[in-house]
Amino acid sequence: SVDIDVIVIDHHVPDKKLPVAYAIINPKRVDTEKGYENLCAAGVTFIFLIALNRELRKQGFFKNRDEPSLFQFLDMVALGTVCDVVPLNNLNRALVKQGLTIMKQRQNIGIRALSDVSKLNRAPNTQSLGFSLGPRINAGGRIGNSELGVNLLKENDESKAIEKANKLDELNKKRRFLTSELESKVIGLIEKIKNNNKKLPNAIVVNGGDFHQGITGIVAGRMKELYNRPVCLISINNGIGKGSGRSIYGIPLGDIILEALNLKIIKTGGGHDMAAGFTIDPSQINNFNNFLNDKVSYFMEKGVPRFCHVV
Repeated sequence: SVDIDVIVIDHHVPDKKLPVAYAIINPKRVDTEKGYENLCAAGVTFIFLIALNRELRKQGFFKNRDEPSLFQFLDMVALGTVCDVVPLNNLNRALVKQGLTIMKQRQNIGIRALSDVSKLNRAPNTQSLGFSLGPRINAGGRIGNSELGVNLLKENDESKAIEKANKLDELNKKRRFLTSELESKVIGLIEKIKNNNKKLPNAIVVNGGDFHQGITGIVAGRMKELYNRPVCLISINNGIGKGSGRSIYGIPLGDIILEALNLKIIKTGGGHDMAAGFTIDPSQINNFNNFLNDKVSYFMEKGVPRFCHVV
């Protein structure tokens, strides 16, 4: 082992037993001051850096060196906040508003190149971030190389940035095609469940050996919107199921996943109210399906608004 201190920065619902670390910075910790639970990881990291800067300043670290201007990075904080689909209120709203102002100045070479490839010819807004820039950056990690998006945002050479942006644009076109294919397949499976049961269950769990793991989260989100239910899609490869779940208002999927983990229904897992990921032994999928439906029924009985439609 390597004898170094580790600081963990996260925003997902933590397990009751925290891992051993020098510090675990997470606004969802039960012993943390309330009011910042809706920050995404980029937002938590930004607040951490502000505190680090302040402490270094107090200790005289910047007496003989330039202090970094953190506000120039708010464009990336805004991008992360919008793309992680956290509520755009309170501090998140302020971070995104200021981040869009920074992005409008087109100082980040990578974001500028990606904006041009995306044909964004007006001032950026939340829709630009969520539907044009974000999907292209994520396309690298979903069906290509996850480092491509990171390297683009760090790039200082304009020609290299344009090359990387074009590559991400091509990957995003491929991602769209694969997503459309998987959507059709999953809708067919869900309709089969609906016909067999004469109605839709309170939560939908679908699995397949040919589901592309990189896009199950996107498709789960679209199925959630279409059927107005929590949806988990599980990709099975080499005897391991990797699941992505998306939830609806009032059903805390992250908490449910942690409970499934504690009950050993799943192997690993975590998330927040609206989204979660997990790994599962395929033999446990039916058990997980029953568990999830029971939990969703429980929350409905507690007073969560009834599903407003059935497709």
